[in-house]
Amino acid sequence: QELTGVVAETSLTKNPQYHEFVKSKLAGKDPLHIVTRYSLTGDMAGTLTLDAFSVDVEGQTLQVKPARFTSTVDKDLKHFVYDGSWEGLAVKDLGSLDAVSMKADMAMESVFLWTGSVSMVAKGCRVEDANEPFSLANLKINYVSEHDKAKNKLSGKVEYGADSLSVGDKKVDNA
Repeated sequence: QELTGVVAETSLTKNPQYHEFVKSKLAGKDPLHIVTRYSLTGDMAGTLTLDAFSVDVEGQTLQVKPARFTSTVDKDLKHFVYDGSWEGLAVKDLGSLDAVSMKADMAMESVFLWTGSVSMVAKGCRVEDANEPFSLANLKINYVSEHDKAKNKLSGKVEYGADSLSVGDKKVDNA
């Protein structure tokens, strides 16, 4: 096998609070896996993976679903790309957050100026409340910024919306 860089695996188990949480609440099985690859050309790539797990919180079982996020950055630390998804979480009879995905492609123009795009989608969210149940379906957020150096002009756009939003007996479609 050809040597093309270095791979580092990171763990949070040296953190006393995290270690105790994993030991006492998750029977010692760490659900978080972080791998970083440093290539000989200077680029870096990271992968964060979260295994599904359940934990008891105040007499309720919180079910955390799997997630996977990747990121890459060039050797100059000026171009970042992110891509990932999380299947969500749920507490029976209380509520849930359905799948969430994110993509980003950002470039650093200067320390305080970033251009590119970010998009996020949350498939759904529900709060089970007998008096005022809440639900949100297919929340989408998009952000784009551009910099025209010749005109010294920065432009940006944020768009957001949802297929539906319900609170109690009130519902808005195409919000």
